[in-house]
Amino acid sequence: MSQNTITCRLCNGEATYVFSKKFIHKYDVSLFRCNHCKSLQTEEPYWIDEAYADPRPVRDVWMVERNQRLQAIVYLTTKIFGFSSNDKILDWGGGNGLLVRILRDVGLDAYLLDKYATNYYAVGFEDNPSQDYSIITAFEVWEHLPHPIITFEEIFQRQPKIHLISTSLYSGQDDD
Repeated sequence: MSQNTITCRLCNGEATYVFSKKFIHKYDVSLFRCNHCKSLQTEEPYWIDEAYADPRPVRDVWMVERNQRLQAIVYLTTKIFGFSSNDKILDWGGGNGLLVRILRDVGLDAYLLDKYATNYYAVGFEDNPSQDYSIITAFEVWEHLPHPIITFEEIFQRQPKIHLISTSLYSGQDDD
């Protein structure tokens, strides 16, 4: 591989340089698009711990509305598949815990796992690795992972009855 290519951290294909962006206002980071799976990814994310070190909440003006929609999706899933209030839900990469909090507010037994973000809203409801979960959610998580294939393996090893996973796909958007 040349400096213009890297190995894709999702499928191990060849990823080609497409543009650079400044990350956390100080690092010039190269982004690559996989020629096989079309994943857009950065060079090895050496800055990730620093990016998540700031305990202040991220300014995300759509956070509440998005989590309300996700709450409805998870709630409907539990009803469609006949889960009870005893079935446990794990929100993988759940950020500040807002989704877990509002799931609990409607009577669902939800917990949080996030290796980077600070849990503000679901304190006391963190993941217990030995716990079995009926549902594992991972909404808009994959694009933030330094090594997504490793996290895929971790999630699927937990063997819930249902995985609810989503992410936005890169399909030629500009560099913003």
